[in-house]
Amino acid sequence: MTQSTVADGSWADLLISRAPQKYIENIDKYRSRGGILDPQTDILKFSHNDQARFFAFCLIIDQLAKDNIGGDFAELGVFKGHSAHFLATIARRLGRTTYLLDTFEGFDAKDLSDDDSRLKGAFADTSLDAVRAKVGTEQTIFVEGRFPDTAARLPDDGTYALVHIDCDLGEPMAEGLKYFYPRVRPGGFIIMHDYNSLYWDGAEMAIDQFFSDKPESIVPLPDLCGSVVVRKNKQTYYD
Repeated sequence: MTQSTVADGSWADLLISRAPQKYIENIDKYRSRGGILDPQTDILKFSHNDQARFFAFCLIIDQLAKDNIGGDFAELGVFKGHSAHFLATIARRLGRTTYLLDTFEGFDAKDLSDDDSRLKGAFADTSLDAVRAKVGTEQTIFVEGRFPDTAARLPDDGTYALVHIDCDLGEPMAEGLKYFYPRVRPGGFIIMHDYNSLYWDGAEMAIDQFFSDKPESIVPLPDLCGSVVVRKNKQTYYD
């Protein structure tokens, strides 16, 4: 899919033609009920052709709004800002802040094992300036550096309605879950990319291990890279 195809809107038209019913034949009803999304234009901010992933994000955001789940948005693993642009746009509509965390220069060598040496330099085709220009800065905080070393730059009392973790490797995935899970509001969502792609075994193992003793279970999504999602229980434990 070329950038010119995206720019002229034909890509958006194609995907919207395959959208959930609430975004096509029931779009007027959706809007009359206060729907916050405009899928035909918002999809252009998502910037890639994974329609299942885009509509999963849309439905999750709608559910957060419907259930009045408070908290900010966060993304760990931003790369060029494809999904970050969309998330930050919606967060602004909801009056929330988006936190975007990345090295903005590819994998940190500390996270690469000997087996991962082939990945040195991967995802380096980006920069903080380029992502900032794409996403915008209003109600958006960019946190540059290796996570969790940068965690101290997040608010001590921060809470989150939606966290998207797309950092590919096992150690960053584990650290991201360890940090964000307790800070996600009851009823909030964590979306984890690459679980079922079979390219990133470390991420899959980290997710399995983390949720092995949690009350929530992962739910697979049929997107291109096999994301999974967890919704934080509204009441986690019983006495």
